[in-house]
Amino acid sequence: MGLFDSLLNAGKNAVTKAAAEKISEAVNDKLGGVMDGLSSVTQGLDAGTFGKEAAAYTKRENSNGTSAQEAARSAVSDNGKAAQYSKDKRPFDVKFREAIDRIGGCEIAVDISPDELEQEYGQTIYTRGGCYCLPDKIAYKLTKDGGNVMYIRLWHSYSDYCHAANNQIMNFCIKNGIKMLDFFEYMPNTVDYMANRISEQFR
Repeated sequence: MGLFDSLLNAGKNAVTKAAAEKISEAVNDKLGGVMDGLSSVTQGLDAGTFGKEAAAYTKRENSNGTSAQEAARSAVSDNGKAAQYSKDKRPFDVKFREAIDRIGGCEIAVDISPDELEQEYGQTIYTRGGCYCLPDKIAYKLTKDGGNVMYIRLWHSYSDYCHAANNQIMNFCIKNGIKMLDFFEYMPNTVDYMANRISEQFR
């Protein structure tokens, strides 16, 4: 069974890594795909294929001097979000702290032990021994206005997120109404995105 388990784990890790890379690529390329789609719509219209209405639409676009693709690119360029989305390669911690500063009124503690979480709530949260590995530390604990508490977990891989003990902690928080968010390090995690997600939980 040892050899089978090793092969199974190696296969699972390879699939997980490949899936994570594909998801990240898809998210990062989303806006570019939209622009390409708009371009193909406006450039591919002709009277023979789509009728007189299509030809009239294309003529209107050309007479305005701005295609749908150019208008969309201009709008994205104006608000600067696409540029931030694709170019902000700063470490997660730097962007996270900027998001917290933007929210305001939050204090941050780092590397929270699951044992500390158990002590705070006076319950055993995860199973020890046997096939259960120890849960990972919780990356951040946020307190806002001296009372509201939220835990932020940061994952390097999806396989870590799926560990049994980590799932037990998540399920405990859900059952007890404890606010917890998960972020994955390999995703874009823009400052706007993080600030919005965290703010929504504090409402």
